Amino acid sequence: MSQSALNFIKISAILIILASLSACNIGDNELTVGDKYSEELEDIIEEDDISRVSVYLLNTGYNGDVDYYQEHEKSSFTLEDNYIQVGNTYYSLNKLAKYERIYSQPDNYYFLELYFNIYL
Repeated sequence: MSQSALNFIKISAILIILASLSACNIGDNELTVGDKYSEELEDIIEEDDISRVSVYLLNTGYNGDVDYYQEHEKSSFTLEDNYIQVGNTYYSLNKLAKYERIYSQPDNYYFLELYFNIYL
């Protein structure tokens, strides 16, 4: 085999390896908002032994004001990947606007308030 053919094979192999590594890195960085919230919530839930959530959804008033309406109050839930199930309803964590960890003084436990950008 000629020297130029060997150089071509070496360069091709290096390019294939670099392309493969680049593809792996791009895939790892493509976390959705829901993925990030899921990881954060999972840590908080485990750390504070949280078993209840209150869910708030967007509501538009007659005068055009927009605020949140409580859909569920201190309800049990299941966290599944990018979704949280409260009662029979699944909410996409990609639609989660914010969350707050709340300490319930009289009951002596933490719960989460979840605010979704989902209209009633």
